[in-house]
Amino acid sequence: MRKSGSGSTRLAAGGRRWTAGALVAAAAALAVMPGAASATGRATVRDAGARPAATRHVGRHYTIGFILASPVSALIDMGNGVQGEAKRLGMGFDYESASFSSSTQLSAMSSMIARHVSAIITSPLVTKSFETSIEQAKKAGIPVLVYDGSDPGLTMDMTNADYQAAYDMVGYVAKHLRSEHKPCDIALLQGLPVVPALGNRDKGMVAGAKANHCTVLGTQVDTADTLSSAATIADQWKSQFGSKLEAIIPYNDGAALGVVSAVSSSFNPVVVGFNGEPQNVKDVAAGRLWEDYALQNTIMGEGLAWAAYQVLTGHKVPVTVYSPYVLLTKSNAASYKGDTYFLAHPPKSFSIIRYKGQWQLKYSGS
Repeated sequence: MRKSGSGSTRLAAGGRRWTAGALVAAAAALAVMPGAASATGRATVRDAGARPAATRHVGRHYTIGFILASPVSALIDMGNGVQGEAKRLGMGFDYESASFSSSTQLSAMSSMIARHVSAIITSPLVTKSFETSIEQAKKAGIPVLVYDGSDPGLTMDMTNADYQAAYDMVGYVAKHLRSEHKPCDIALLQGLPVVPALGNRDKGMVAGAKANHCTVLGTQVDTADTLSSAATIADQWKSQFGSKLEAIIPYNDGAALGVVSAVSSSFNPVVVGFNGEPQNVKDVAAGRLWEDYALQNTIMGEGLAWAAYQVLTGHKVPVTVYSPYVLLTKSNAASYKGDTYFLAHPPKSFSIIRYKGQWQLKYSGS
């Protein structure tokens, strides 16, 4: 199912539609990085931050095609950000859902190309087969911008430092455990490695455990990728290791909620999360979840639509642009602003800056 035009309809799982009021927020607010310099040179986005008011309809002859790779809240929020920014820039919006199927995603790409959308935004499910679709889009003169992809021929990849975030999170947990005179006996609940972000987190977890001299008592991939399957794995570890298991590092927030459901007075490991989804943010603030590395999903969607507009109007963008994680702790989780806020209060301007050797998305005002 798809939605064309630039109305107020919002995306939902499986191609269903919901209103903005029914959304559940999940993303992080990224503060402007200190010391960041404006981008210069060939990769510079000219007129960075200049965004016409929606009433000017300067991009009406452009249409952004968004393919929802998987019906998870993070990608739904990202799609809503794409749609909102497209509307503010006066562009049309075309939508299809891949329902976490690589073959369906490839079919949606072909359909978008046949409908002659101006640019396509999605998140690749299977890298190798997706490359063929990119080549088809290039031949049709359609730029392809993605979240978390590394395929040759991409116009831009908006990505996160997933490996580093997982690596660092294990380090934070190890330091915390040793401050309590514990040896760092942990378990790694890993995501599907074929999904780029999850595969990179998996690798970061393993490397972080090794670098911090933690003992990994258990490692398991959650192939079902559900809250209940994560809870089942945590219950198995509870029976196998009991109180000896001091921390569990899950691959995302849904898995973290499943793990938390298995916690009891006799089994109380440190549990962390990744993504910054609403319930997890509440759990961090309440102390049920120790820390969470949050993503800014709506901001990334808005930034991708803004970058597509830059390309369509003749400007250059870097091939790889990072959107950083934000660490949520008990001290800052209650004041955290997420996807719902930024969907209702979008940034006034975007730009791409050079920071610590990387191109990063920057926004101001909301």
